[in-house]
Amino acid sequence: HKWTKPYFLTEELDTWDNKKVNRTTEMVSTSFMQEGLAIAVDDIVFNRKLAEEGEAKLIDDWCREQIDQMPHLSDCINADGFDSFENKIVVPFTASFSKFLLQQFGVKKYKAMYTKLKETFSSQENMQIVEGVYQSKEEELLKNWRGFLRLPQ
Repeated sequence: HKWTKPYFLTEELDTWDNKKVNRTTEMVSTSFMQEGLAIAVDDIVFNRKLAEEGEAKLIDDWCREQIDQMPHLSDCINADGFDSFENKIVVPFTASFSKFLLQQFGVKKYKAMYTKLKETFSSQENMQIVEGVYQSKEEELLKNWRGFLRLPQ
């Protein structure tokens, strides 16, 4: 919340008794990027493993082992897409991709992208922001991320 002024996201949620409630949350980016940044920093600073489904591995190892299941960035950059994938797939992906962006392009560029993304924008609008900041199309960014993981292109 120190990087930019938060915006508010209101979502309709189901309750345990099948009612609907509105919840408003302060956000500074998309869920995908907020989760990715938190776990990437944990990996970079503390070399801490990510636990999913009772198994703990480094985020890049999760991605290497599941590379064929990794979504496209445009499929999960917004909450609807992010929530549609299994945690053991999308969480390592967002963390590893964030780590790649931070280590290859620096915090300043990452911050410029991160603070412009919003859940209230469409995934296409958010992808235009990512591509604009990094001056690369999604496919090129993903290809370079795979190279960062030292995987065949």
